[in-house]
Amino acid sequence: MSLATNRIIANLVGAFIGLTLFYIHPINLLMICIGITASIIVCELLKVQTATRSAGVALLIITMHQPGQYFWDVALERAGGVVSGCIIGMLITYVFHLPFLKLGKSST
Repeated sequence: MSLATNRIIANLVGAFIGLTLFYIHPINLLMICIGITASIIVCELLKVQTATRSAGVALLIITMHQPGQYFWDVALERAGGVVSGCIIGMLITYVFHLPFLKLGKSST
């Protein structure tokens, strides 16, 4: 359960940093490198080192875009997808771990 929580936190970190990069400057390779470095630093500060890769992937998903589309709209849409995926992942993790948590409490 803690790994799932760490991954959700890391995904949200990556999504937030990705959206912040869009606000600061148009996305290019340098901005992506800065974003990944910032994601690593924030994950270290939040002590979610086990899920740092998730933050980097979320950042890349948000910052990569198709030519000809509005960058900000695509970034917001993808950030919404990351957040939705995190919520669904947490619900699934909770549903499948809940029976085991009840079993553990009743056997003590």
